[in-house]
Amino acid sequence: MSAITDFYSGKSDHTGRTLEDVWQYNHRELENTHNYIQWLFPIIEPSYFNRSTPKLLISDIRQFEDNKELRHNLLISFLIMLDFYGLSCDLKNSNILVYKGEDYEEKKVYWQTGKNHNFLRITRILTSLKLLGCEKISLAFYKCLMKLVEEDPRGFNFTSLEYWKDAVKELLIDAVD
Repeated sequence: MSAITDFYSGKSDHTGRTLEDVWQYNHRELENTHNYIQWLFPIIEPSYFNRSTPKLLISDIRQFEDNKELRHNLLISFLIMLDFYGLSCDLKNSNILVYKGEDYEEKKVYWQTGKNHNFLRITRILTSLKLLGCEKISLAFYKCLMKLVEEDPRGFNFTSLEYWKDAVKELLIDAVD
């Protein structure tokens, strides 16, 4: 196992923090702590902001594909971040839907500010979900974000929108086919 799959299996990261510790963060901690997102949503590229986090390996991707518990824990991490953004998700059928939660209006003011580190986090989340076998969830999240932009583009950084599109472009092509 790698540091990432160890972390997703309950072992601690380089700071001594476990996955469940991060899941217990309140919204202020999720906003102001900057070294957890790379562990929750690992990607292949090294982190520019947190050099001590491991990169996602091909062996990690295979383990997430083969291990229901790892994927389940990834889903919990995703739902926690959705709540942080004021969004919700319906996973009950094959038509996965991400949508505004009841507290969206009060939470959007913290991340829809034009330039915000949460836009980088969203790119990471979209990419990680796609890489770790949750393509439908990644695409549903992207579609929700685009609907939010369509409804009210103020507060969104259009450079970030291109990164989000790049993160899911293969999924968008597959959705058309």
